[in-house]
Amino acid sequence: MGILQFDARKTYFDSCGTKIEGAQKTEQAIKLAGLDFTVSKHQLYLADGTIAKNCFANVRDDTNTVLGQVKDRYEILQNNEAFDFMDSLCDQGANFVNAGCIKDGKKSYIVAETEPMKILGDEFKPYILFTNSFDGSTGVQAMFTPVRVFCSNCFVAASKEATNKITIKHSKNVKDRLMIARDTLLQNTKYLEFLKSRSEELATTKFTQSQFEDLVTDLVPISEIDLAENKNSAIVARAEDFRNAIMTAYNQDDLQNYNDSVYKAIMAIADADSHKEPNRNTGNEFYMMKRIMKGMVLLNVAAQLISRRINARVF
Repeated sequence: MGILQFDARKTYFDSCGTKIEGAQKTEQAIKLAGLDFTVSKHQLYLADGTIAKNCFANVRDDTNTVLGQVKDRYEILQNNEAFDFMDSLCDQGANFVNAGCIKDGKKSYIVAETEPMKILGDEFKPYILFTNSFDGSTGVQAMFTPVRVFCSNCFVAASKEATNKITIKHSKNVKDRLMIARDTLLQNTKYLEFLKSRSEELATTKFTQSQFEDLVTDLVPISEIDLAENKNSAIVARAEDFRNAIMTAYNQDDLQNYNDSVYKAIMAIADADSHKEPNRNTGNEFYMMKRIMKGMVLLNVAAQLISRRINARVF
């Protein structure tokens, strides 16, 4: 099966990184999670010893690992600098949960949580995923990743009406850091308010089980040629397993109050998208987290398809 059993659901960060719930300060959280390494920028050279113009390597100092190639204008922001505003964040009610690094340190992350909230009677825990990159891909970012407590499914929806990800500008000014923390929490609140309001609307928007079954067929396609000629049987089997897992999530008891609604469809897809396991077990503990970082593609594609079929915007 491509999905965890329902009673074995975990949040996207449970299997990776380090639990840091006891940390009171950012410095302590960074040390507990092993994020207190430093990175230096090194000039790159061609094989003949000539300087490679405008080409530098970000190198992790303690392991001598190359984390990424950057240009001369790139400025390294060490983890202790990138996350230094988080003390102000915690002073305003957020709590550290989990932290770690991906791919030998190419990306570092810290997960913090804020006060739980109710959406349609269900408890959601609002988590914020903060990331810092040394591979040259992004700066410091915050991503709002609320998790439905009952089944641990993440609910990250891309929308023009409420952003689910922001870029954080670094400042050494204490007052600026306080404002950064306040703005981050404010954006998180706005995003949660949007999800709550939109969910209440979607719970009364009709979308039948038959429509949902058609949606699943489109989301997880199986080639008619492969099916008829029994080609790529492993691929077909995985697709069928994933379809069945989505339908299992759709038919869980906790969603029966929302029968024949868009909200039920969205929650079932969110459950599947949060917990789909890799086709091959490579032991990658960050597999689920990276799916969330990418923005829950399956969920957002499903929302687009539903929008077209009901002639109304879902997210």
